[in-house]
Amino acid sequence: MQALGEWRQNARQTILAFRTARARKRFLELAHKEGVALSTEYSLETSGAFALVAPLKKGMELSWDRVRVLPEDILQPSGAAAKATAGKDFVGLSRREELTPGELLVHRDYGLGRFVNLERMNLGEVEGDYLLIQFDGDDKLYLPVDRLSVVQRYKGPEGVVPALDSLRGGRWKAAKERARKAVEKIARELVEMYAFRKIAKGYAYSPASELFVEFEAGFGFEETPDQARAIADVLAGMERDEPM
Repeated sequence: MQALGEWRQNARQTILAFRTARARKRFLELAHKEGVALSTEYSLETSGAFALVAPLKKGMELSWDRVRVLPEDILQPSGAAAKATAGKDFVGLSRREELTPGELLVHRDYGLGRFVNLERMNLGEVEGDYLLIQFDGDDKLYLPVDRLSVVQRYKGPEGVVPALDSLRGGRWKAAKERARKAVEKIARELVEMYAFRKIAKGYAYSPASELFVEFEAGFGFEETPDQARAIADVLAGMERDEPM
């Protein structure tokens, strides 16, 4: 909650994105105990902090409008997600024993390469172990084992062999820049979508009638708690004049 206060001071808008309404409710209860107020209705012109339901996995910062978007994993980390958000986005390897010759690795600065083997080298008067990583062509990188944190395993579609990156080219940096711009575009569209929903008007249905209650009573099965909650949420949404 202390970090949230700092984020709110440094940004015009701080948008907290939760995957489900239930997760947002839990966080709002904690925030309320700490005396932190957040709005659950987004306004494009209003400054402050907003708690919204949106399926975002990564955070972003829209510097041109001083808007910061934070995903649920940053706010309530657990398990692997906690490791991924503990001070850095790139989660590198921790033990050299995890590596096997021939497997693909992603270097934080140079991109995709293939692990060849572990070599013992003497540089001057200092002897140490180095990872030999093969990149495109004859490009090779000797990485000290104490810098394992800058590489991680490649995870991609099974059966697909991707092209290795080059130490001399700028393909990896260009790919990261394209990804950054794509994320910013998604964030901008998300903000615009919520703004449009506040302006646009939809058809508001009347509350459930006696006929509907009778129909519901004749349902031959017992709903689970999640099903009952989903039905209630849909009916509540249909009664509002905002587009669903």
